[in-house]
Amino acid sequence: MNGSISGIYANASTFFVTNPVNSGNSNSLFDHSSASLRVEQWQNTNRVGLTRYGIADYSTGIASPFGINSIISYHKSSGSSLVEVRVNGTNQNLNIGSTTAGIPLDRIGRNSNGADEASGDFFEIIFYNSNLNTAQKIIVDNYLSAKFGSIPIINDVYNEDNIAAGNYDHDVAGIGRVNASNLHDDSQGTGIVRVLNPSNLNNNEFFMWGHDNNTFQMSTGLNAPEIIKSRLNRIWRVSEVNTSGTPVDVGAIDIRFDLTGISGVNTTNLRLLIDTDNDGLFNDETPILGATNLGSNVFSFTSVNSLANNNRFTIGIAVTTVITNRKITYRVNN
Repeated sequence: MNGSISGIYANASTFFVTNPVNSGNSNSLFDHSSASLRVEQWQNTNRVGLTRYGIADYSTGIASPFGINSIISYHKSSGSSLVEVRVNGTNQNLNIGSTTAGIPLDRIGRNSNGADEASGDFFEIIFYNSNLNTAQKIIVDNYLSAKFGSIPIINDVYNEDNIAAGNYDHDVAGIGRVNASNLHDDSQGTGIVRVLNPSNLNNNEFFMWGHDNNTFQMSTGLNAPEIIKSRLNRIWRVSEVNTSGTPVDVGAIDIRFDLTGISGVNTTNLRLLIDTDNDGLFNDETPILGATNLGSNVFSFTSVNSLANNNRFTIGIAVTTVITNRKITYRVNN
């Protein structure tokens, strides 16, 4: 956030994960000389909103989430005067009366004494210089909700972050589709796993994944099929559901791993391990071979169709057998 990227963005999306404090003043998020985003529009209004300085204050009917870990986001498309405001499990459109006005990006809080401030804890802030489509908003909401303690969101399509599922809270990412105009079918997020090219991704379907934060290293003696000599400590788990939470099948996918930092990996010995029976074990599964080296330590498994809702997956290095010919010399005694 500096002079070269400040301004008003008529086409943008921004997310705040915050626990705001009711300090007795109005509470700002992003601020600019012409507009600000507000956790509380003005003192004691207790409503989330947006202000255009010298023009108008625009308040939602959404209560300021004081004292609560919350995801607050604002979204605007160029050519539209509507700003969508999302706070945890609710959303509302504000008409700010201008297609060229938009989301400010200059500073956190306002540069003034007392009247406007940013009060509370800010855990993560994301800014996109384009308006995310509906599927992308759902994916980012689920990433943030899992990362910061299952914050309620509008469409919770990832439940592997729950305690009962094993707390696969880390580097959550996903692909999904709401309709033909709102989809995201190639995703990596903050982790090493990239999923793309789903063969049967239909409306309101999502494929999300996250990991257990175990160490990113290969170890021997872990639960794995006999052919696997070492297995990655880290395990991922998948939610493959629609927006109602019903399991679906998005078809075959390509899944890629950035294995920078892991030595001894090649296309011959790398195996994809999937816990298809959901018993938490890999030693009763058939390792999947056929990895392709895409360069820069990225390996791809294509047309994988055995991953389903709630499945765990990881990778391993297999024992390889080398067959050589031996030249045998016979001595004949006369």
